[in-house]
Amino acid sequence: MAPRQLLKLIAAPLLLGGVLWLARPEKVLLALGNAHRGWLLAGFIAALAANVLSACRWRRMCLWLGLQLSGRGALSAYFQGVAANVLLPGATLGGDMLRVTQVVRLGNPAWESGWSVLLDRLSGLWVLCVLSVATLATWLGAGREVPGLAAWLPGGSGAGAWVGAAALLGLLLPPLLYVWGRHGLLPLLTQRWRELFTRLLVRAGPGRLYLQQLGLSCLVQLLSAGALACAGFALGLDLAPAVFLIVAAPIFVMAALPVSFGGWGTREAAAAVSFGFFGAAADLAVGTSLVYGFYAVGQALLAIGGGVLPRRCGD
Repeated sequence: MAPRQLLKLIAAPLLLGGVLWLARPEKVLLALGNAHRGWLLAGFIAALAANVLSACRWRRMCLWLGLQLSGRGALSAYFQGVAANVLLPGATLGGDMLRVTQVVRLGNPAWESGWSVLLDRLSGLWVLCVLSVATLATWLGAGREVPGLAAWLPGGSGAGAWVGAAALLGLLLPPLLYVWGRHGLLPLLTQRWRELFTRLLVRAGPGRLYLQQLGLSCLVQLLSAGALACAGFALGLDLAPAVFLIVAAPIFVMAALPVSFGGWGTREAAAAVSFGFFGAAADLAVGTSLVYGFYAVGQALLAIGGGVLPRRCGD
């Protein structure tokens, strides 16, 4: 095992242990032990549905890039990636590399295969951040405050307008980058790199792809935030549903960082801070994040054991 991987294996439990210690592990265990089973099941179903739609979204990207990938193949590769994310060091990086490998094994070119996974990952994180910021803008515009940030981010139409403008800019960022890449970047590249990036940028239907990715990513992130909310409700975390969408961005982004495995530790630290801004108790915040992590473990076990998954996705 490489030293970097070994360091991640050591860092993850240490970070998670530190967060649990600050949140008082006995209180976290008590909250988990008293969790409402109905909400737990609803959250797992929402998380599973989010990943099924994520596989559909990724396949759309693959088809646009000219790759051959069936609906069932996309589901299989995606959920194998979910299992790798949970079990291997590197957070989402291990699962993403596995997806690339699976697509290349089908005879697809490595360049487009790698970009299909990278663009799919960026699509999800992009829409997640846009939704979280837009929800925060609506929250502030309605005159509400974020208690932990009231001194820097007061409620009111003024703050809401500024945050809303940031969300709009985020929504326009991909098409702006595409236009810059096609008309500004390509002429500056050497012939070899120009040929490679032309294969990505000079394709039919980029506008249609943008709308497809936007729509599917919105559904994915709403389901993911819904799963997080169900986890919180199961533990008795009494917050407005909009709060879970606001805090989803920092929690999920931190979980995706390749500094641990499965997002353990980084996700819980982000949850403690993010929910804390809205006055949530640390034990409930950390417990909610743990339950969300258990949803991924459950899906990984389904993937490893050949569990029941939809057979077709957009064929």
